[in-house]
Amino acid sequence: MTHISRLARCRHPLSALSALACSLALTGHAQAQSVAAIGTEGVSFMAPGGDLYATYEGSGAGYFNQLFLAGSNAPILSNKTTSHGYQTLLGNFAAGTELVFRMNSVTHDGAVYDFYSGSATSNVDGLPHARVQYGWQEGATLVSFEDQVGNPEGNDGFNDLSFSLRSQWITPPPPVEPPVEPPFEPPVEPPVEQPWPDFIAPIGTEGLSVIAPGGDLFATYVGSGAGYTNELFVNGVATSILSNKTTEPGTEVWLGSFAAGTEVVFRMNVIDHDGLVYDYFTGAAARNADGLAHARVQAGRQDGTILVSFEDQVGNPEGDAGFNDLSFSLSAKGINPIPEPGTLPLMALGLGGLLLAHLKRQRA
Repeated sequence: MTHISRLARCRHPLSALSALACSLALTGHAQAQSVAAIGTEGVSFMAPGGDLYATYEGSGAGYFNQLFLAGSNAPILSNKTTSHGYQTLLGNFAAGTELVFRMNSVTHDGAVYDFYSGSATSNVDGLPHARVQYGWQEGATLVSFEDQVGNPEGNDGFNDLSFSLRSQWITPPPPVEPPVEPPFEPPVEPPVEQPWPDFIAPIGTEGLSVIAPGGDLFATYVGSGAGYTNELFVNGVATSILSNKTTEPGTEVWLGSFAAGTEVVFRMNVIDHDGLVYDYFTGAAARNADGLAHARVQAGRQDGTILVSFEDQVGNPEGDAGFNDLSFSLSAKGINPIPEPGTLPLMALGLGGLLLAHLKRQRA
């Protein structure tokens, strides 16, 4: 009758805690475990005397299993939430005291059962559900529970919750120190060989200004050998003309119409490997933060174009081998002289500001 009453209580509608246990049981994963030896089923555990410690040895169960001391509602460990090797003090017991352990099991269907160590008569199916192996290790007893009603797994079972019992605390091994990684060093931009003829404006044209030939002016992207991200702007206009990361060589952009002799200042915005941002300008070196020229301007080329080549390194460490980081040519005759819709107002606004600034400098 006692067994029937316990089974009836277990099959009452689940509480919120039991529902959570079922959910965990469905999603949990098996842990490495040790299993007590065959032939130790139904053996009672007798305390050796003094303090007693339990160590979790793992589980291969899919059900949600929790361990208790019989008569207590304080869980000792769980196969879904307790880490392998976890230790806890159970208490201080007189030598020869029988300790009965209770495993509460929630199946995939939400049915709840209690199984006990020791005599099989304590269990609802009248079968032993725990093995108790004395001398499993020096000074340790291994207890292994089976969570299937009727023990359908037989000799292959009793792998659903295992723990060891000792009179002494196990000192864990010292933690392994993680390897010390060397400090991060940003990559150095390697020197880039000139990829094709006329890619870079010649030495000696550093710091020259871009002077408009008169009329419509078109920019054609030639290329870049840079690792940094470089974008080109007409100074004073917020919209970029081209980028060394997204623009295809040969792409042409109409810049607007300029009176002959007007200086057009170009700005190259640079983002280096460390995320630092710089702006470099065509023309006088004084326009740049490091006081050095960052653009070569080759006018009077045979094809009638002006070649502009920028250098993106602070302090120009590449010297004569540099100025290969963004190159474009300027021409009064473009391949497609019809500007895109919406480009004219933007360019007119920005270049008008340039002209106004130029006139102010002349008056000064």
